[in-house]
Amino acid sequence: MENTKVVFENEYVYIISKEHGVPCQSKDQDDIAQAYKSSHFISRLDQPAAGLLMLAKSPKAANMFSSHFKKGRIQKQYVALVEGIGMPQAGILKDQVLKRGQKSYVEEEAEEKNAVLEFQVNTVLDRYTLVDISIQSGRFHQIRSQLAAAGFPIKGDLKYGAKRSNKEGGIYLCCTSITFPADQTGLPMSLKVHPSEYLLPLWKFYDENKGNF
Repeated sequence: MENTKVVFENEYVYIISKEHGVPCQSKDQDDIAQAYKSSHFISRLDQPAAGLLMLAKSPKAANMFSSHFKKGRIQKQYVALVEGIGMPQAGILKDQVLKRGQKSYVEEEAEEKNAVLEFQVNTVLDRYTLVDISIQSGRFHQIRSQLAAAGFPIKGDLKYGAKRSNKEGGIYLCCTSITFPADQTGLPMSLKVHPSEYLLPLWKFYDENKGNF
């Protein structure tokens, strides 16, 4: 499929790299679900985001990896470029994130917290900040809504309060790393990409020597 590539494959799983703008599932355009019809999503990415995602090759493999996911054996790392500077060097956001229609909202006054996001500043530019991110849950649009609620919307993400879109399209959110048990032995394997592999030009300022977490 155009603008996607398989970066790892075995008898159980595909790890796919997708470009900004490629949908996982869509009613009116080519998507990853159609290209890999017999596969099952273990992780997805929003259409305007880029990076790595996981597909199981069979129902049995899907059950195995879903179990790994629930037990915390599958870890994903993200990078975002957010509007503004002055973000704390590192921190944890704990929020109640609820989906309404095709958007998520942070309930400011909620006592219960169902979404945890850990961040660490990677690089500060003139008007933007590159941030490494890890999430402990998988709520709909979680990263986008939590960063926006914290006052740092993702560059280009008009849906969550960005000032303007990117002329190239997409938003500055990328899944750069997946660590997972590659087979039935349970031994972990890590795959990584640098965000500069993707379309948006400011990804080139990401410092991989500072890394994720």
